[in-house]
Amino acid sequence: STVHQSLPAALTSWTTNLILGLVLVSTASRQSRRRLEQVIRHLPDAVVARRIDGTVLFCNDSFARLAGVRSPRLMVGKPVPLLSADERETARVVHEINAVAGRGAMSTPVTMERRIRRADGGVFPAEIIYSSFNDFGQIVVLAQVRDLTERKQAEEERLRLVTSDLLTGLPNR
Repeated sequence: STVHQSLPAALTSWTTNLILGLVLVSTASRQSRRRLEQVIRHLPDAVVARRIDGTVLFCNDSFARLAGVRSPRLMVGKPVPLLSADERETARVVHEINAVAGRGAMSTPVTMERRIRRADGGVFPAEIIYSSFNDFGQIVVLAQVRDLTERKQAEEERLRLVTSDLLTGLPNR
């Protein structure tokens, strides 16, 4: 306020500036959240974020399809499905990841290969990358699932070409 401005006018001006600032912050926050949702939605890999207790915070469309759910929003607040072809092994791995993440955000991601079972029953080789971060005092575990089918097929083809005769198809040793 200025020396010549009355107290009610100064309060009105201050209140108007405060409200305008809050509106601008809110708008910027919504735009940033929309951008982040678009990035996550369009990632080629399946992505899921969960709490230590296993409840889903968010996931993208690719993960929802793997789990047999039509919308990622339907998974929020529900337990993360164990999509592994070997559920006991997956439960052990999840327990280990939780133990590491429970000590604080992971300094480096943990990468492993597993066979994943889709909701339709199909099984495929996958690379799963686990990481975690602290979200206002709550540990969040992030899992990224990458389909390795094409890479594994290419590796098998290269191995076949190296170990067999191109003309006859017989082993060359």
